[in-house]
Amino acid sequence: MIKIRKRHVLLPLVIGVFVYLLFSVYEEVKQRTIDDFNAQQMILAKQAAQGIQSFFRHNYLALTYLAGIDAVVLANRQGNDLLTSFYSAHSDNIKAITLISAAGKIIHTVPFNLKAIGTDISYQAHVQAIMRTHKPVISDVFMAVQGYQAVAYHVPLLKDGIYQGSLGILIPFNSLAQEYLMNIRIGMSGHAWVISEKGVELFCSIPGHSGKLIEETTHDHPAIAGMAERMMQGNSGTAQYRSDKTDSRKTDPSINHAAFYPVDLGNTHWSIAVTTPEDEILSTMKGFRNKMLVVIFLLSGVSIIYLFSAIRSWNIIRAENKRKAAELALLKSDKKHREILEGLNDAAYRMALPDGRYEYMSKSARDVFGYEAEEWMTNPLLIQEIIHPDYTGYFAEKWTDLINGRVPRTYEYKIIGPDGRDRLILQSNTAVFDEGNHIIGIEGLCRDITRQKEAEDQIKAALKEKETLLHEIHHRVKNNMAVISSLLSLQMNSTDNIQTKEALRDSQNRVQTMSLIHESLYHLDDLAIVDIQGYLSKLGDTILRGYALDGRVLIQVEAEHTRMGVKQASPIGLIANELITNALKYAFPDGRTGEIVVRLQSRKDNSAELVIADNGIGIPDGFNRLQSHSLGLKLVHSIAEQQLDGSINLEKEQGTRWRIRFTIDEQ
Repeated sequence: MIKIRKRHVLLPLVIGVFVYLLFSVYEEVKQRTIDDFNAQQMILAKQAAQGIQSFFRHNYLALTYLAGIDAVVLANRQGNDLLTSFYSAHSDNIKAITLISAAGKIIHTVPFNLKAIGTDISYQAHVQAIMRTHKPVISDVFMAVQGYQAVAYHVPLLKDGIYQGSLGILIPFNSLAQEYLMNIRIGMSGHAWVISEKGVELFCSIPGHSGKLIEETTHDHPAIAGMAERMMQGNSGTAQYRSDKTDSRKTDPSINHAAFYPVDLGNTHWSIAVTTPEDEILSTMKGFRNKMLVVIFLLSGVSIIYLFSAIRSWNIIRAENKRKAAELALLKSDKKHREILEGLNDAAYRMALPDGRYEYMSKSARDVFGYEAEEWMTNPLLIQEIIHPDYTGYFAEKWTDLINGRVPRTYEYKIIGPDGRDRLILQSNTAVFDEGNHIIGIEGLCRDITRQKEAEDQIKAALKEKETLLHEIHHRVKNNMAVISSLLSLQMNSTDNIQTKEALRDSQNRVQTMSLIHESLYHLDDLAIVDIQGYLSKLGDTILRGYALDGRVLIQVEAEHTRMGVKQASPIGLIANELITNALKYAFPDGRTGEIVVRLQSRKDNSAELVIADNGIGIPDGFNRLQSHSLGLKLVHSIAEQQLDGSINLEKEQGTRWRIRFTIDEQ
């Protein structure tokens, strides 16, 4: 009796220690996964912020250059032609360029709009700001009259230190979002989110949020409002919050983790947040092989082509003088153009065709390739000398295409730097044509993406490590379940009380039912999905062996093509264990033969029905399943209604048939 009491004390103690250790390991792995993921989200937010800042810095240099030209300030024909040329070269990124007087009236606009000339726009907040400060101003995002969201960027026009007006461009916000935000995607639901300094949602994947104040969209979510307050203050950091919306879908409330970083725009700032549901961050712990996109940079090709038309004149001498003046202006403009390119982080180049000689290489070549710009100009074959051996054939094919005028838009290749280290280069190209539409050269940008690729590889390695840890967890769970089952078996063999033996056998079957789940997952690549057919078949065989019926009763499982997550497969197994055990005990007395059918069918409405039926003697008349004192039936009702959120029905014709209906969780 003393030994039995000790064993009764030992079993709960072992279970308690096991649960504690399992929970501790899970929480540690979970926190490490979230911390690593937040670090990657912060990288994405920083890179997007730097891309947007670089975009506005590039436009600042270009507009400042134009604003320094007297012809532009005076708004004469030459100045208007320069604005038209600038617009033609940048029409992919801007929708209009406007010259505004010191009084806030429109003097000239490209594309030209006669109705707009003379319009007073001094009431607009960003126009008032530049009139007051005489410094570059970026407006808030607003709805343009053409029906799209836009940002206005103005620089002052100064002559002898006196404010003459401003020069502004209209940038479609969708263009910025397309290039720097829309492709920030982590897993199925991770996305970017942008708010302004004043709390306006500039970019949000949830329909109807863009353009609204944050206080309107987060009044039911104080945690999101708190994070937004930190973002509006220009801070960076991480946060977590609970939300029931992801993209355009309304889902059950879930915890989300976000990393946010400010975008410094001079007179104002925006803030970018990259957020992902916790379920997706932890999906690798369930076997999903998520390949996360760490960083996607959208390359913007910088290509400015100046078009000049020969001026027809009856006076040949005057025409020649005008031609020379145009050539001089072109040289000055080209110099300014190169100054702009020198300010970029990417290496900008121009190559003459068909000889493959570099006509220009920016100073950033030293940072991108490790070789000075002069080395590229003096040695046209330098790229072929430093190309990595693994890319020799690939690059030779691309080089042949370039020389023959077939210009690939982008491609990647690896070089060996002067320090002996490998560098991965992403190159974008644009063809240059002469007046006869013949290709005469190539312009483009080269970017060192070595660190970007290394970060991506680190993420893949981290995901693989988490998957290995989860395999180990399932293995340990299975082994601990086996220990518990063995303890129950020892306990069962130590008593002669039949009722005690039956109770211990039932408990042992329940433990084995849960253990089978972890054993199945340990041998599968997908740790979140269970093959129900195999699982129930093995469960039935295990239970049948425990009753030694000499083949009198057969168990037939019909659950082909049915796969479910662990969250539902485990309750289904426990229900099947209880009802199969109950049938083996009571449905076939006195040596009767028969059959037990276990059938699981999915339906088109995303529901499923579990049927467990036998052709035994049936349940006695007057039996009330809701008032039964059987622990097994109480477990069946509790699991079906509470864990599966389903319904249960009993039919007594031609034996006994249990029907459990429930909704299948989305995987």
